Amino acid sequence: IVGSAIATAVAVLANNALRVIFLKIRFQMQPYDINSFKLILMSIVALLPSYFLPSLGNMFIDIAIRSAIVGGIFILLLLKMEAAPELNSKIRKNLKRFSISI
Repeated sequence: IVGSAIATAVAVLANNALRVIFLKIRFQMQPYDINSFKLILMSIVALLPSYFLPSLGNMFIDIAIRSAIVGGIFILLLLKMEAAPELNSKIRKNLKRFSISI
């Protein structure tokens, strides 16, 4: 199973790399910008605390707590770094409905 997952990851990465090269050569376009890399970095930072949390007895509670922590950290980072302005406005609008200000 691990071998097929690695093969799939390599195939997807190769496909995406070829698409980026094609767009750059053919149309002089760059599909990624600095915000794409900000989102990847924020995802890594948001996932790190879940690796350091001890395992809880109940699998469902463990999943719920880890998901809430990762999601909360990611949303806070997203709002602070403003990597996706259109998403930031929607999140802030929904937070105002609950009288939460960040």
